[in-house]
Amino acid sequence: MALSRQVILETALQLLDEVGLDKLTLQRIADVLGVQTPALYWHIKNKRELLAHMADELVRSQFEDFAPPRPGEPWDQCMVDLARRIYRTLLSRRDGARLFAGAHLQHGFAQRSLENVLAALRSAGFTTFEALTACSTLVNYTTGTVIEQQSVASMRASGAKEAPQADGIPGGPDELSTAEVSALFNQEAMFERGLEIIVAGMGAKFAREVNPAT
Repeated sequence: MALSRQVILETALQLLDEVGLDKLTLQRIADVLGVQTPALYWHIKNKRELLAHMADELVRSQFEDFAPPRPGEPWDQCMVDLARRIYRTLLSRRDGARLFAGAHLQHGFAQRSLENVLAALRSAGFTTFEALTACSTLVNYTTGTVIEQQSVASMRASGAKEAPQADGIPGGPDELSTAEVSALFNQEAMFERGLEIIVAGMGAKFAREVNPAT
């Protein structure tokens, strides 16, 4: 197989799943590809550039079918759709959120997806600053949520202490039903609830600013 940037990125993402972000090195990638490390520099300048392109490849692979908002589509639904897609994307790879965190505004597919949602917000009446702030808030919330989830998963995989259990909840487990305890530690449900609260808050603030008398 001829060495190319795409081959390097695909190999790097596979290694990311195997060894994690902290142990991912250009030397490991070169070893897997059966080349000397300097051969990679014809295609990737350094590890920082590698990680940026890996983040873009991660987004590209998951966002190819992410359609721009339809004319008249509610801005809040556009934001919810974007957040859910980012959430699934970051969970699709080990340490995906950490990889994404430093590069999500720098490259192709991520940039274009955000621009689509920004356009929907501006069409709804948000100023450019408000639209940028709303998107940044949503992306940071989603990324931070996945970083936390993947950190807990990594701790468990390494044999570290388990995440807090019901007896660590204020009030004690006796005051909570089994269903309530399960709900408290349902990570996706917690993400969805937080997403709902954030978007609802944005909507309420926007409505007050547009119609201050109401």
